[in-house]
Amino acid sequence: MRKMSKIGGFVAAAGLVVGSLAGAGAANAAGDQFASIAFSPLTWQSGVGVNTPSFETAEQAALADCGMDDCEIWASWANGCGVIVESGDGFAVASGPTRKAAEDAAYSSLGEYTPTAPLASFGSSELSGAWVHTVVCTANAV
Repeated sequence: MRKMSKIGGFVAAAGLVVGSLAGAGAANAAGDQFASIAFSPLTWQSGVGVNTPSFETAEQAALADCGMDDCEIWASWANGCGVIVESGDGFAVASGPTRKAAEDAAYSSLGEYTPTAPLASFGSSELSGAWVHTVVCTANAV
């Protein structure tokens, strides 16, 4: 378990960079919608905040939803989707303008530590050993 926690934490950090930078999709007439994913590395509990008016409120909602003392914000984005993918080796988080884009980015990030994880992007999730843990999309995701 210790190995998984260390790998998961490192993958999470890599996923956070991808999730925070890659995820802004196109806004629609409804205005920007913000979302966030929080995660507890100790318990693997996650929480989400979605369709809020700011990053700050999305992050506060995600931390409250996660509910553990060690919950951390793993990704925040506007106008799109965020995904946590999981394997026996850890987790990765990414965001993108669509669910598919977010999943592909998360599997790619996880693939740095679970080499077969990117196979899931091509419809081979059983062979990859990776799966989608959580998906969160704002109401105005494309």
